[in-house]
Amino acid sequence: MNVSMQWLNDYIKATIDPKDLAEKFSLHAQEVADVTPLYQAEGLVLGRVLKTETIPDSKNKKCQVQVGDAIRTIVCGAPNVAAGQDVIVADIGATLPGGIQIKTAKINGIESAGMIVSLDEIGLDKKYHQETGIHVLEPAGADSLDTLGFNDQVIELELTPNRMDLMSMLGVAYEVSALYEVPLTLPKVTVKESNQVNPVKTVIDTDLCDAYYGRVIDDITIKESPEWLKNRLIAAGIRPINNIVDVTNYVMIDLGQPLHAFDLDTIPSETIRVKAAEADETFTTLDGQERTLQKGDILITDGKKPIALGGVMGGLDTEVSLKTTRVFLESALFNATRIGQTSRRLDLRSEASLRFERGIAHDRALLALDKAAQMMANLGGGTVAQGISKAERNVHTPWDISLPLSRVNGVLGTALTIDEAKQILSRLHLDVTVQGDVLMVLVPVRRLDIKTEQDLIEEIGRVYGYNQLPITLPSTNTEGGLTAYQRKRRQIKRHLEGLGLFEAITYSLTHPDKEKGFTEAKGTHVLRPLSEDHQSLRQTLIPSLLDVLKYHHARQMESVHVFEMGHVYLTEETETLALALSGPWHEAPWKVARPLDFFVLKGVITHVLDLFGVTATFKPAMLPALHPHQTAELVVDGNVVGFCGAVHPKTLNAYDLKEAFVVEISIGKLKAYFNEENRYIPVSKMPSVKRDVAFIVDEALPAESLIKAALDAHVDHLYDVEIFDVYTGKPLLDTEKSLALRLYFNDKTGTFKTADIDRLMDQLTAHLTQTLNIRIRT
Repeated sequence: MNVSMQWLNDYIKATIDPKDLAEKFSLHAQEVADVTPLYQAEGLVLGRVLKTETIPDSKNKKCQVQVGDAIRTIVCGAPNVAAGQDVIVADIGATLPGGIQIKTAKINGIESAGMIVSLDEIGLDKKYHQETGIHVLEPAGADSLDTLGFNDQVIELELTPNRMDLMSMLGVAYEVSALYEVPLTLPKVTVKESNQVNPVKTVIDTDLCDAYYGRVIDDITIKESPEWLKNRLIAAGIRPINNIVDVTNYVMIDLGQPLHAFDLDTIPSETIRVKAAEADETFTTLDGQERTLQKGDILITDGKKPIALGGVMGGLDTEVSLKTTRVFLESALFNATRIGQTSRRLDLRSEASLRFERGIAHDRALLALDKAAQMMANLGGGTVAQGISKAERNVHTPWDISLPLSRVNGVLGTALTIDEAKQILSRLHLDVTVQGDVLMVLVPVRRLDIKTEQDLIEEIGRVYGYNQLPITLPSTNTEGGLTAYQRKRRQIKRHLEGLGLFEAITYSLTHPDKEKGFTEAKGTHVLRPLSEDHQSLRQTLIPSLLDVLKYHHARQMESVHVFEMGHVYLTEETETLALALSGPWHEAPWKVARPLDFFVLKGVITHVLDLFGVTATFKPAMLPALHPHQTAELVVDGNVVGFCGAVHPKTLNAYDLKEAFVVEISIGKLKAYFNEENRYIPVSKMPSVKRDVAFIVDEALPAESLIKAALDAHVDHLYDVEIFDVYTGKPLLDTEKSLALRLYFNDKTGTFKTADIDRLMDQLTAHLTQTLNIRIRT
């Protein structure tokens, strides 16, 4: 929001330094980004060209220009300079953009005292004008450029979404009045109506419109706006177009109420009907684009066909043009959520849609309508027809909030009296009464951000001054420290970093299409997403980590191994650990890198699960986004706690990757197995014995099942089992494979004898052959 200081003076008559206002506004209200002059030039004055003479053998002209009481000779090369024009003159000593100093100079042998300037030469961006020569002012009887708004200062505000009340000059004036404790001059509008009666009737057929008002202005002449109006729009960051469109934009910035003007003669009906669009209904907007609408978009119709997309953009057929003589002026209150959804989906964000989206002060709709109608009549030579077209459904009224003084002082740490608190709220132009030690506040509809007593406390705190609040340390009887789970999280991160992985932090919002193939759960969508790519809460971390791999691979980084510990949002919010690996494992220039495969992935997973003291079974699974033969569920005590696998080739192509392996583990589910207690197991003084044995098993039997069966046999002194060889081929059948086990035994009380080990091995092999229906490979 850009604030014109000259415009602000319409409401605040006190003299206020722009830089002082910027400092105070940043401290007590909202952040100020910058304070700049409207035009990047100093020393500009108003001049009138009295006479011009062509200079022989030159395109330049010798001009006699009246500046104040003096008459100056100025040589000008602009082709459009002529006698009788009011122009902008850079006087001797003036400074133009780029630090150019204006001095007396001889041009074509003639001493030139100053410069007649164009808008480009005083720093106005081309997006605000299409002029090629000097800027010629409309005769307005102004005695200085100040009157026309050329010597204005602009304050750029960085507004947070909740302060919709500051999206108008009147709203800013309310705030400035409170900060400086100066009177506020409220706008007064008197509409001079003609004898002609407004023939238009308005009807609302949808709950998405709270109110719809309109006025008719007859005998309008479309022309250029006066300089003061154009300069105020430029200060607000809006390009001037013509007097009718400029008035709608001016009043929107002034009062915060968006307006729209229709060419009434292009509307075949005298009934304006507001309705919700049907699915796949089409409409051509002002920019000539045919838009396909969704069910629930707000349409303004002539009773049969649409003439505007409510709150977003008008229609091409009813656009105000140079031929327009009758205008129907709209002032409406549309549903904020629906306007936001429609404007973002169609990529039609505008100053008007932004204000509807943030929230409109309902009590200004009629005020804005009257002010704009009278301005159009004044600037276009027209007349305002009698009566207002009016349809209402749900117009906001002020609401009450009770605020105990004890709550104010308890939250802020202050010792304000009831009168001091009342005085602060009254400065904000809130209606306040006192009942004992309770403040009864009537909140006006312009302050949609004040809904609870906490909001009122915030208002008191910021106006009182955050820098004046007492500094106190919070009292507590507990000592700071990490919880057991927080320590475990840090341990997991350190462990993964030690394995060579880098931590990534990605957005919690994503596009739902990215998650297809990784989860089938229905996502939670954001009502007002910031962008198309961030419209739903993520249900898996994998797509975001694949984006990380894609980003780094595009920059010639082939070996990328990352992890993230973050929250996903299924039926409830839960913490998840995800890994994404791509490229050689532990690549280094002095050694041969190990290729990345499923077993590397499995080893990393096993290390992580060891930190929780659990062992997972890798059960074959199918996920559309992962490879059908290299995907597994992680099962702990019968509960699926995650999945892992190689990324499917189609998914790899979507991310421009050659290979990738991913893991996702629900930390929330593993919490049930977490035990902070660490038990010390003494190291045996006796030597361990290891024996190898190979079994011929069914090709489909998981190696893990064999290990688990060996440990479940509860053979004395057996403490570890591992697979050290897998063999397929002759003389085995095609449906068979050989799994070789390495068994570790230890007796803490003595040294094993060969007979003891043989007995234990016989006991174990007998158990395995009977339990799994397998045989020893000889």
